[in-house]
Formats: sequence, structure tokens, C-alpha cells
Amino acid sequence: MAQLSKPCLRPLLCTLVVACLLAVQSSPPLHASALVTHDIRDEFGFEQPLTAMTIQTPPDWVVTGAVQWAGNPQCVFDRMKVHFMATAPDGKQWVEMIPGGAWAWNSNFQTFPQMAQQGVMGCESRPIIDIQGFVDTYLPLIRPGARILSSRLRPDVVDEVREMMGPTQLQPGQQQRIEAMEIRISYSAQGATVEELLIPVLMFLDQPVADPYGSMNARLTLAMAIGTMTTATVDGKADEAVLDRIGETIKPDPSYQQRLQQHFQQKTQLAVAASQRRLAAQRATMAAMRANRQASRSQVDTTGSDLLDIQMNTWINNSEMNDAGHANTVNMIQERRPWQTTTGATIYMPQEYQAVYQLPNQVYAGTNDPFFNPLQSVGEFGEQLQPLSGQ
Repeated sequence: MAQLSKPCLRPLLCTLVVACLLAVQSSPPLHASALVTHDIRDEFGFEQPLTAMTIQTPPDWVVTGAVQWAGNPQCVFDRMKVHFMATAPDGKQWVEMIPGGAWAWNSNFQTFPQMAQQGVMGCESRPIIDIQGFVDTYLPLIRPGARILSSRLRPDVVDEVREMMGPTQLQPGQQQRIEAMEIRISYSAQGATVEELLIPVLMFLDQPVADPYGSMNARLTLAMAIGTMTTATVDGKADEAVLDRIGETIKPDPSYQQRLQQHFQQKTQLAVAASQRRLAAQRATMAAMRANRQASRSQVDTTGSDLLDIQMNTWINNSEMNDAGHANTVNMIQERRPWQTTTGATIYMPQEYQAVYQLPNQVYAGTNDPFFNPLQSVGEFGEQLQPLSGQ
């Protein structure tokens, strides 16, 4: 079964990486006695509200924020985000973490724009394949009317992200790009002039894919905006030192990290178990079909009882799989997802999978890998199936 090497799959952890790495060691630390600790909480992700992280600010600063499970549920890279803002008492200075998102782009979409409507792995299709394109697209949306004062790439931030993420296992042909940029802007708000410094960080995965002529000259890009840290000052200069000093106080909560890890492990285990049950049932069905064909070819007298035994074992295996699948559906809503096979039949695969391929002999491969190629991965030709709704 296909498996995806997922660099930094947990968007909250990616966000914390960015928030923490922006602390510059040369910046003078805030005095602990002068700091107030604030909780950033996950109110709705689990059985009870949990503190996801803490942040420290000077006294009287107001901090708002939360973990949001409000991303695109169909896109494996865009399911949860974190957003917070720390504001000075007079409202003239603040630090903010703006959550990111995920999208994909296939260079073939330029020739066949209708294909872009289908998306990739449940993620939206957007022609943004580098950080400059991201800034050009989103800056006017989040800061309309802003004037760019200066911009520069931040390779130092990229190096910090790579170090904190650690080694990343990529599939053959894949290339990973991490890009960061610093943008200083100015705009008017309520009769005052605001200067803001933004540092977005993005991660891209590039993979060669076939073009319309059959050559591997096209490119599929899966992108994730890990997040954007900002600091702003009204009627003054945006002070990066404030961003650094507050950023270095951000601390993930260990118990929340453990609970988050358990959540992802449970999802993975349920998906693996459901996949194993389905494979067992498929193998039993295939064994029965082979036995039936061999009996017909050799014209060996096979008693009706033997055939009934084979059919009964197949039925038992299928029943056990369905019973177990139903039980897990009760335990975890939306564990299964219906897909239409090439013959029009309906099969169910774990909800975790964003794509399903039908292989020969009624074998089905579920995957979250946007670059999965059945022929390269399992040595079989396969056809991608379409998900069904309302079942």
C-alpha cells in the first residue's frame, strides 16, 4: 500500500517551528519578572479544551488566538492551523501569526485548464510555485492598499527551518524547496500610518510528471504556507526586535504535543487496520476465483461441498471486514469513504486516503502521496477512482 513521506505534516508543529525560529539570539531577552504568560488553546479538537502552546508578553499586552480545525478537510496538508495576536496596551504595536494553507499546481493545467478544477489530493489548484508568487497574490488580499517599502529573501530563516525539521525522506524524483521572504509595508488605518514587517515561510514539493506528449517534462508542485509572522507599529517603524523577543518565548505544551501525536497515530492505525482487512478479503476472493478456474481447466471433480467451503470462507472474511469496519466507523466518524470502481461498483476505503487506484485482480491501493505512480510503486498498471458522495 502506498505511503506518503510527509515532511512536517502537522501544521501546528510547522507553525511552532516558524514562530520559534524567528527568535534571534543577539536580541536582548525580556526580563522574566516583567513577562506575563498567555495560553493558546485548542478548544474543539479533542475531548476537552487543551493548552497547545504558551506565549509571554510584557504586562498589559492582550493576547488572542487559538488552534483552528477549520482548514480544508479533503487536503491532508490543510486540516489545522494556529492563529494568534499579541497587542500592546495602547493598540499601536502588535505581533501576529497569520495561518497558512496548502494548494497544488500541475504545469499541465496551463494547457488543460479544465483539469485544474479537479484539484490534487483534495487540495485547491493555484498557480503559485514560489514565494514571490505567493506574496504577489496574497499581500493585496490581507493588506489591501499597502505599499511595499522593501523586500528581501531570508535564507537564514530557511536554514533554521531545515535544521528544526530535520532530515526529510523524499521519493525518487522529488525535490523539496523551503523559501522565506521579509516584506516591509506601509498602509493607512483609521487615519494613522501603519508600518508592518511580514515574514512568510513556504514549503514546496516538486515532482516530474508526464506532459501531453508522454514525456516527463511537466511538473507537479504541492505547496504549503507554513505561516507568516508579522509585527506592526502605528506612526512608527516596525520593530523586528519585538517580534524576536516575543517569538523566543513561545513554548509548545508537551502534553498537547503528546495528545496530538496520539491522534495522528490512531488515525494511522485505523487506516492500516482497515486496509489490512480489505486486502485479506480481496485475497480470499481472488483465491476462490483461482481455485474455481483451476478446477474448471483441469476438469477435476470438485465436490459441491468444497466449492461451498471456498465461498463460505470468502463470505466470512468479507463479513468480518464489514463488521470491523462498521465498529471502527462508530468509534471514529468518517473512517470510510466510498469510491466507484471501473465497473461501477462501490468500494470503501479508509477516510484517511485522499486517492484510490484500482489495480489488476480487483486490488485497490489507497494513498496520500500526490506523486503516487502505480507502475513505479507496485509494478502494476492502475486507474485512479472517483470518490462517491452521499453513501
